[in-house]
Amino acid sequence: MLARLSSLTARSWTTFLGEHRLTQGQYAVLVALDRHGDTVQRRLAELVAMDARNIVAVLDQLVDRQLVERRPDTDAGSDTGSR
Repeated sequence: MLARLSSLTARSWTTFLGEHRLTQGQYAVLVALDRHGDTVQRRLAELVAMDARNIVAVLDQLVDRQLVERRPDTDAGSDTGSR
């Protein structure tokens, strides 16, 4: 029964992401931003357990779809804030 439930859950999750044209990483970023508000890329990477170098591509895709906005972080200098 647990194997069947796991299979159904995975299928449902994959369908949900597909319907919204999101990857798991993109979804995680959107949820983290919703829960924590504006933050710098480095902190966002920590929140979603993603390498800071890899989050750039995820954010680029979300910016292209106008799901997030990037702004310079006036407090940290080189990091970019995301919302």
